[in-house]
Amino acid sequence: MSADGMMVITEYRVDVPLICACRMDLPTKVLDCDQLEFCIEAKWSRKSDLTGVYEVGFQFIHLTDRQKELIQVILDKWTVEEVDEEHPKVYTPDPES
Repeated sequence: MSADGMMVITEYRVDVPLICACRMDLPTKVLDCDQLEFCIEAKWSRKSDLTGVYEVGFQFIHLTDRQKELIQVILDKWTVEEVDEEHPKVYTPDPES
């Protein structure tokens, strides 16, 4: 996730362009909010040869100033390292392949 968008990993193919309304439940309150609602547009989609799942690049669209502020606070609060520790990767490549 970045201030501009996010990559989503899914078992389902996503057609581009696709616009979605989303809601993200937050594990703790951020700026007195326990969820973030936003619209995103699929900009690219590819199937991973390694895992067989789809990786989809979404761009945030039509964000209000409040939504932008929430996203920035979330990015500042939860680093990639913290998320990785809380949600370990399911797929671990075989080092011998």
